[in-house]
Amino acid sequence: MKLRNRVAANIRDIRSTKALNQEAAARIAHVDRAHVGKIENARHAASLATLEGIANALDVDPTKLFGPRECEKVLAKRDDPNFRPSQSGQATTTTAKQREETCGNGRFHLSGCGGARTHPR
Repeated sequence: MKLRNRVAANIRDIRSTKALNQEAAARIAHVDRAHVGKIENARHAASLATLEGIANALDVDPTKLFGPRECEKVLAKRDDPNFRPSQSGQATTTTAKQREETCGNGRFHLSGCGGARTHPR
């Protein structure tokens, strides 16, 4: 993901989470609302001063605007060879010992859990 797109998405996500509309965020950041919209849509590159103003308006550290988004973190975990989704849908990471103890039906279990007999098929 290009940095401009990442910053745009982070601004949009944070602003939405804080229940601010573009107009309110722009007013607090002392920039035009249309400019905020173009930054959020990655149509305009913003200066560092503008990004700092937007970060202050959103009450976040400016570095938060450059960090990976939550969906990117999930994708990075998915590419980890130790990553396995659990039955509950939560992401988990297995250890080498757990991988060695994989049940015949493909589910992981810990030592002493009863193995494949205790897992639903």
